[in-house]
Order: sequence, then structure tokens, then C-alpha cells
Amino acid sequence: MRVDNKLKNRLEYILRTPKERRKLKKMLLSYQKNLKKEWPRLSDPSSGYTKANRKLITSLAEFSTKCLETIDRLDQNAGVTDKN
Repeated sequence: MRVDNKLKNRLEYILRTPKERRKLKKMLLSYQKNLKKEWPRLSDPSSGYTKANRKLITSLAEFSTKCLETIDRLDQNAGVTDKN
């Protein structure tokens, strides 16, 4: 439970701080880009990855998408423009 509180507090800090949100957004976009590049190899049953591993990777991709949507919404509410 203590670890959950630390993680929750860290996430709240990141989401409150525009500079930290930008760093997280950059990291998540990089993760998604790499995942798109590697997905054909990861999804191949002969690659050695189990179905559970592929499901975990898919879940992480969905989580990162939701995080990016939340960051965009927070930035929009704060009036921050995207600097891409």
C-alpha cells in the first residue's frame, strides 16, 4: 500500500507540473513509436513471446494512450500549446 501511495503522489506531481507532463509525454510518444516498429516481431507466435506477454504489451500501449489523452486534456485546460 505504501508503494501505491508513493506512485500515486508521483503521478499527481507529474500531472500538476507542465514541465514534468512534457517529459512524460515525450517518453510515452517514444515508447509508442518503438512499439509500432517492433510490433510485427513481438506479435509473431514464433518469436518466443507468450500470449500473456503480448497481452501485457498491448495493455501498456493502451495505458500510454490514455496517459497521453489525459496530458493533452490537462494541457488544453491550462492553455498550454503543443510545441512539436
